[in-house]
Amino acid sequence: MNECKIESVTNRIEYLDIFRSFGIILMIMGHIGYGKNFGHFIHAFHMPMFFFVSGFLYKKNTKELFSLAEYSKKKAKSLLVPYIIFGLFHYCIWLTTHDFSLEPLFHLIFVNTFDLPIAGGLWFLTALFITEILFFVIDKYIQNMPIKILIIVAVALLGNITEVILPVTFPYAIGCSFVGLGLYYIGYIIEQFERKIESIGNSVIELPLKYNIILSIVTTFFIFMNGYINMRMGYYANIFLFWLNALFSIVVGLNFAKLFYDKIKGTAISKWLMSIGKNSIIYVCLNEIVLLSLDKILEKMHLSWIFYKLAMLCITLFILLLISEVILKSKLKVVIGKK
Repeated sequence: MNECKIESVTNRIEYLDIFRSFGIILMIMGHIGYGKNFGHFIHAFHMPMFFFVSGFLYKKNTKELFSLAEYSKKKAKSLLVPYIIFGLFHYCIWLTTHDFSLEPLFHLIFVNTFDLPIAGGLWFLTALFITEILFFVIDKYIQNMPIKILIIVAVALLGNITEVILPVTFPYAIGCSFVGLGLYYIGYIIEQFERKIESIGNSVIELPLKYNIILSIVTTFFIFMNGYINMRMGYYANIFLFWLNALFSIVVGLNFAKLFYDKIKGTAISKWLMSIGKNSIIYVCLNEIVLLSLDKILEKMHLSWIFYKLAMLCITLFILLLISEVILKSKLKVVIGKK
């Protein structure tokens, strides 16, 4: 029985890495640009899924294991340190091709939701940090469950409307982190729910394939019914449809990731995808500089649209794999918060 429990936990982590790798690949494809409809589709869920996964992985006893200061230090090490290091790295590279200006550095330190030097995706690190700290504080210091839920729902909905009701944009993607808090909590609740219903053989993450296909079709329809979503900029269109589409897409994605993992478990493809999921922070921080460099090379080859896009994706993933191996096998891993 203990062996089965250990295997279950291992499988859970591994298919979550597969799921997260899907999100990373979609993020890179979004940065490459595969057309307006593709961008509309992936923005409905590819950032919400990362907040969800982080909540899914939050341990129930975390509030007993850490003080607020200890937890903040732990999360700062894994999220803020990479933000600062990679932000300054990209700023230095930016200076080699632009006239000297402190404006990108100002945006890096005080704004971060737009006009970052090269790596615009770094905003996610501060947003996730704020979400993690907010949830920890609520979980640790608010014991009354109805009040806890009410606060999280209120903060999440406030995040949905901050860009509408306020004349200025919150710095450090704070508005996005408010929405992320709701997604984070849903991930946490579903993980707890999964633990309880596993004993009776049910699972949200093991829907029959036919139901998952039907759900994916329905979700796709509702995604295109809604307007354009962009969490970084605070665009949510119809808020009800945003939440519906984000959650349905996450359920669909988790089921496909679990199914895919079961089919390819132990293969080279499985190990590659899991490495993307495990080292997603490297891909978030460095994909745009790789794409920028690669674009300057491939544009001289005059490839057709489809071959250019495929080459950009495949070569970028390969380069990022090599970079992640170098970082993880050297002292450079301290830049991503690892010893």
